[in-house]
Amino acid sequence: MMLKAIATFGFVSALAAGVFWGPIIFAIAVVLTLTTVGFIFLRQYAQVSVSEMDVAVVMTDGGRRFSRFLPAGNHFINPLSEFVADTISTAGQSVRGKTERIQTAGGLPVTVNWVIKYSIHPARIKQSKAAKLARTVSTKAGKMVNDHVHHILHHVLEQYTIEALCQPGIHEKIERAVRQQLLARLTESGFKFSRIMVETIDKPAQVISALEAAHERQIQAELEAKTLSRLQQVISQFSDEDMRRLVELERIHAMGRNGVAMMVPAASDLYSQPSQPRHRVILDPFSN
Repeated sequence: MMLKAIATFGFVSALAAGVFWGPIIFAIAVVLTLTTVGFIFLRQYAQVSVSEMDVAVVMTDGGRRFSRFLPAGNHFINPLSEFVADTISTAGQSVRGKTERIQTAGGLPVTVNWVIKYSIHPARIKQSKAAKLARTVSTKAGKMVNDHVHHILHHVLEQYTIEALCQPGIHEKIERAVRQQLLARLTESGFKFSRIMVETIDKPAQVISALEAAHERQIQAELEAKTLSRLQQVISQFSDEDMRRLVELERIHAMGRNGVAMMVPAASDLYSQPSQPRHRVILDPFSN
């Protein structure tokens, strides 16, 4: 509307100038009017200014065909056949999701909470995919990442048992596997991933209880094994004579507990030669 008003005003002014000052002035006024209108037209419709963190999507044929991407800066397009249909942000973005009911190797379901940080670089888009992605990546990039992550997590976690998912470092292993597959699937679509994070792997309550009980049994078994090992080390230092004396003391102690009256060697005799026996009488306290 503004361009039309300027053109109308210019030609009316040129006509008036021609009437008063002759055809030469009229011609000069017409040229100036056309130059001004042309400059404004080019500035308004032919020049495209793309901001620093954006890439412009240029379409042609009334928006039915993709033409090209324009990086940040000032550019000229053919305003008679081309126009900027959309812009794609190259700034960092993130998507947070939850993938539920993932079947593990043992058939037990788990839920994974995750975060993906990424950016889009249209210059990396494969030429054969550019026309399709130019229409979708600006508005559906997050959904594309979300859908791929859901599928990848199902594929990756079905290789792990529920016990393996409780081991130290399992989050890092899953993150590496997810990154590898995301790069294989979306690199040609212009995606660049800066961070892939598995926040939690939620397991069923009954599975957690069973794992905790198994862990406690493992700790108890390890403690008993250490105690037995230490006892064996101590016993291994005894001589045969020491073992004979210990067995004899244990036999006497057991008989005393059962209320048996017997002749017990003096304590000093247990550590002397048996050639000169001396005895004391231990009476059964329960006898009449």
